[in-house]
Amino acid sequence: MSIVCPVRTRIQFFKDAKVKRKLLGEGKILVKKGQSVVPSDVIAKVEIRGKPLIFDLPQLLKAKKPFSKKHLLKKIGERVEKGEKLVCLKSLFFGRKTLIAPCGGEILEFKESSGQLVFQPETREEVQVLGLFWGEVEKVGKNEVVFKTSFVDILGVLGIGEASGKILICRDRVDCFSLFSKKDSLKEEIFVFEENPGRAALEKLKIRDASGVICGGVHFRDFQSCQKRKLPLLVTEGFGKLKIGEDLLGILQKYEGRRVLLEGEEKRLRIPLKKEEIRRIKQKETKERELKIGDKVRLIGEPGPLGVQGTVEEIGRNKVVLESGFKAVLVKVKIGKETLEVPSSNLEVIETR
Repeated sequence: MSIVCPVRTRIQFFKDAKVKRKLLGEGKILVKKGQSVVPSDVIAKVEIRGKPLIFDLPQLLKAKKPFSKKHLLKKIGERVEKGEKLVCLKSLFFGRKTLIAPCGGEILEFKESSGQLVFQPETREEVQVLGLFWGEVEKVGKNEVVFKTSFVDILGVLGIGEASGKILICRDRVDCFSLFSKKDSLKEEIFVFEENPGRAALEKLKIRDASGVICGGVHFRDFQSCQKRKLPLLVTEGFGKLKIGEDLLGILQKYEGRRVLLEGEEKRLRIPLKKEEIRRIKQKETKERELKIGDKVRLIGEPGPLGVQGTVEEIGRNKVVLESGFKAVLVKVKIGKETLEVPSSNLEVIETR
């Protein structure tokens, strides 16, 4: 009996493909059509709004008491001038403690639970836009540059925002906080967590101004928090305590330290490659195909942890009745040293293109 399973492409290699880099604001493009570029080349200069400032009120005002919106002297979204008071805390023993706006801007968010205030400065800063890719400029348009280049895409399932930075892999949360203490700045880093990073790590990464985060799984509330805080994020497996698949982790480890482009809204990580690093080229995508012995598969249902990967060893010949009453063909999947019998409907084929 032939079994048809959905196919999920998680890694795609592209050779001599077109990539469009859009400027995030008004700026000046510094390259011309036909020009060769490398990742470190500055292709444009743009003016953008400065990044939000995060004020930790308990630490700044040296106060342990709970903070609430009644301590704010300005409403969220209200225009603030430089030198105006943002927060006022009255104390019986220490008098008044205030937080002064360092520049003009507005309050974006206030978290009563942690006492953190997010402030958006109105000042604009000039930033340099790097090429990021090896290749040739094919077209220069208004606020955009098109390259002819090679790259590999890692395709996730959830994403937020956009950022560029260097891949930095954390083995676990302890390793993550160890890296925090060793580095003065995280602005150039995209942190990779093999599993769910947890709220504390994500909060710390945002405060330290990390470029972005890649992880296997994430809690839904933490995903929402990243949306509000505008922390670029790529989730490769889904919600929950899921580890990054071995196929994706292998690619990330291979190119650790390389500057990449995280495109959360497109649910992908784009890794620039030199031509000689390309082994595969883009192929026509298929949504499903016949399951075969030796296929690499991913569990999308019971039994076993969701998202885990294995290899098909044997395919049943007939459908059997499961505990749920549903009929399905059982497939023997080798996962590490263990072999599980999994309904074919709970599998998806993993392909690299």
